[in-house]
Amino acid sequence: MDLKRYIKILITIFVGQFAILIMLIIAIWVIVKKFTNPLNKLSDAIETFGKGEEIEDFKIEGKDEVSILATNFNFMKNEIKNQMEIIIEERNKSREFFNNATHELKTPINVILCAIQLIELKNLKNNHDNEKKNISIVKDNCYRLIRLISNIIDIEKAELNDLKLNLENNNIVTLTEDIVMS
Repeated sequence: MDLKRYIKILITIFVGQFAILIMLIIAIWVIVKKFTNPLNKLSDAIETFGKGEEIEDFKIEGKDEVSILATNFNFMKNEIKNQMEIIIEERNKSREFFNNATHELKTPINVILCAIQLIELKNLKNNHDNEKKNISIVKDNCYRLIRLISNIIDIEKAELNDLKLNLENNNIVTLTEDIVMS
């Protein structure tokens, strides 16, 4: 009987130790989850913000390293958002200035071009080759400036993804000559 009793005691001890081991594993798992869960949430928030998505401030209660890290992350995130807003505002101001400047340049050039065309019409009767040559030079330069300003406006539109391409077949020689002459 003693042997059966000892076996029963050993089985009881073994089952008790096994139960204690299981409870210890569960307790460690709960403690580890408690500490890693905020880190996982913070990691997800960092990844989401890194993709450019809007996120709320990340809150972790306490005074441990993870809560300090979360506080610093929130500060950094808000500073980045503020700086991005400033950059966008400055870029918009720059574009507005650029657009106004190009249009302000185009207006007087068109006035000069109109005046030259009027002079040409008035001087059709007079055959002064020197005057015609000078008028032609001024007129060509006005057209060149208008093309330059139009190209600048097109570049701005391309940067804003507002430019529509008009693809067509052209004579490369003529196109090259036009570009060189402009």
